[in-house]
Amino acid sequence: KPYYGWVPLWLQNGFLAPLPEDMFPADEMADTFVAIDAMNIDGQYYGIPSIVSVWGLFYNKDHYADAGIDAVPTTWEEFREAAIQCTKRDADGNLERAGYFIDPGQQEHIVWKILLENFGQKQYTDDVVHVQWNASETGYEAFEWFVNLVLEDEVSEPGFAEAASVGFYQGLSCMNWGSPSWISRIETNNPDLNYGIAPYVCGPADDPDLACRNLGQYWNYSMTTKAAADPAKAEAAAKFLKYLGSVEGVKAYTSVKTGLPPRKDMLADPAYADDPNLVPFLATIENGVAIPWVDELGERDIALQMLDRVFLAGEDPREVLDWGVEESNELREEFFGN
Repeated sequence: KPYYGWVPLWLQNGFLAPLPEDMFPADEMADTFVAIDAMNIDGQYYGIPSIVSVWGLFYNKDHYADAGIDAVPTTWEEFREAAIQCTKRDADGNLERAGYFIDPGQQEHIVWKILLENFGQKQYTDDVVHVQWNASETGYEAFEWFVNLVLEDEVSEPGFAEAASVGFYQGLSCMNWGSPSWISRIETNNPDLNYGIAPYVCGPADDPDLACRNLGQYWNYSMTTKAAADPAKAEAAAKFLKYLGSVEGVKAYTSVKTGLPPRKDMLADPAYADDPNLVPFLATIENGVAIPWVDELGERDIALQMLDRVFLAGEDPREVLDWGVEESNELREEFFGN
């Protein structure tokens, strides 16, 4: 069960086989599952989602009250204002509470990419071979807006908390972007935390599909080439995958894992739609789009280097964005060339 972003590289290295068309028809797959486009490679599907995650805004109600914040943000600018207002430092200027803890190792190496689209700059060319983060002034402005949360607004500091989710349930941050999996982490580690969850915010892009775009991501079920090479194993694997993607299979899995059902026909199921913790995520799940990774690990490393170069080395964000585009496109061209 790989992360969906690993599938292209696993496929290129010969580990994955396409799902049998007779049991997983292409038109049926597209109609059935959320954010399934990432599994369609050269017209064949190489997996189905297990559970789907989109981002929601986790916010600490006690911190909001302390900072005098009355309303949950619905736009990126409102989010920025709330983060500034909620940040707390001691008399010597040491950070005591992050308004929004930026943790590049978790979500934030992706957050700024989605934010680019929320501002109006598409991440990829139509053929998804190249990134185009710096194709417009909007792209530069969006990236600068994000890094300036640290550089100018000082709502966070690198390394302030152990990790985004940990910092949040420890009460060290006022707000964070998180997935439904955070709910169980909070219940396990700090069940008395007074927090709320709100839908993902929208940006100023003229295109409403871009303005409110969210990230749709998941771990997926796939078939290995080893299983596919044996007719008996291939048949058994396909039947098992078919069950896992069925209503019954999804309910069985989500009963032990906190998350959203990957099937579109289950999004209104009361088991999810009536769960107050899941409602904020369901509100934007239709806006969730999977990033078309080709080498998730390599592309993540480039993004981490970009943020390190800005936050730790003090390099110019515009020059860093140009560098990131060049490095990412070199990696993607090599992949598609192979």
